[in-house]
Amino acid sequence: MKKIILMMFLFVLSMTFFTCSLVCAMTTDEYTDKAYALIEEQRFDDALELLKEAYEQDPGNIGLVFAFAEVYHNKKEYYGAIMNYLNIISAIEGQGEEAPGQIHHNLVDAYNEIAQLHYFTEDICLRIIYHAEKVFELTPEVAGDPRYIEFLRKTIGHYEIAKTGARMLEEGGDGEEFDLPVDVVSEEKRSLYIEKANKRLSDFDLQQREDEYKTAASNLAVSDIVEVLKKKEQEIKTIHFKVIIDKGSNESAIDEIYYKSPDKFKAVQKDADSIIIDDKYYVIDRATNKIVDEKSFDLQQADMLKALYLPNLEWVSNYYDLEVEAFKQVPDFLSKFYGSAISPDLYLITAKLKENTDSPYYPSVIKLEYYIDIKFGVAIAIREFWPGILGSGQTHEVSREHLVKSVEEFPKGSGIFLPDQVEIKGKAKELSGVNEFLLIVLLSLNEDIDDEEFSVESYRTNE
Repeated sequence: MKKIILMMFLFVLSMTFFTCSLVCAMTTDEYTDKAYALIEEQRFDDALELLKEAYEQDPGNIGLVFAFAEVYHNKKEYYGAIMNYLNIISAIEGQGEEAPGQIHHNLVDAYNEIAQLHYFTEDICLRIIYHAEKVFELTPEVAGDPRYIEFLRKTIGHYEIAKTGARMLEEGGDGEEFDLPVDVVSEEKRSLYIEKANKRLSDFDLQQREDEYKTAASNLAVSDIVEVLKKKEQEIKTIHFKVIIDKGSNESAIDEIYYKSPDKFKAVQKDADSIIIDDKYYVIDRATNKIVDEKSFDLQQADMLKALYLPNLEWVSNYYDLEVEAFKQVPDFLSKFYGSAISPDLYLITAKLKENTDSPYYPSVIKLEYYIDIKFGVAIAIREFWPGILGSGQTHEVSREHLVKSVEEFPKGSGIFLPDQVEIKGKAKELSGVNEFLLIVLLSLNEDIDDEEFSVESYRTNE
């Protein structure tokens, strides 16, 4: 009797298991949904086990392969993630179809993560560039995203360094060797896509410039702008002014300037005086009242009134090639000065360092932009550009920006306008803390300044 009861129990139990296998078995979609729920909970190992179970039931399912890739990606096991993403691309493209943009985006991220951990090889850069371009092709909403564009630019910059054989490390990279799965993209296709990427950057930069600068062909030549500024300088026979420099944090400095056309100049600073007279340049140590430096100097070949934002473009042209454009509309960063009105008097002079020429400035300035208002006869703004950081993909970057906040007619009724307030902003990372305000106090204009003010004879007796 007990044996019959046991047999009946085993029969019922076996039927229960059979029924459960029919009713309780999960579909592939259910496995996938449950796996992604586990991923959300960051239970990656559990998700992996579940996906392996599902894959045994439905081998070759691309949805499961993608889920595998995402689990490995989240576990920071990038080799496994990349291998699965590439398998998906190979399978889909093998059927003559296009893999979704999301697959390419994930590959960009996984490749970039590996490179940041170690270093950017030529191969991994080409892979990133290819898949980033595919993202642009397949995901129109990111086509104009500046963040993705700048990421692409940075990677191209890294590629240019890697091509030289140097190891291109980002901060935190250990420089150690690493392996990658065999690529499914041909060398020919990767070369084609780096050309596409470079064109994308070029087109983007052109559009950005048009949007920011709002310029058009100029009705004036560079020489016309030069003449406007020269005429302004010629109106200034003598000038005496102070520049009060507020550097923030209660730190300030005062420079006092004397100028007498055509060849006398004096700058009084905290520790030293600089005097130019008779084509000689002298530096006087204020502590000892001794001449500590002396050399030949042609004042006419210098940018000596730059403190008044009257650039000597003739001198600049010795080092830089000059181009001129007219503004159709006031640039946004000058809107506080001009308001929203169109200014037919505003011109952009772009100065690009000539080939095989050293910059006269330190650190090296490879480009300058002068925003010249010919009505006032001054540069309302000046932008300085440093060479781009090696490997960044940037040929140049704004290092510092000078903005004239207001101009003053001095003296009243003279028709001569000069800046009286200026802001200088550091733009490069190295100058991120620089934010200076200049107050230009005009003391006299075209009033006689005694030549004794520029004399160095009294200092010679102290030598």
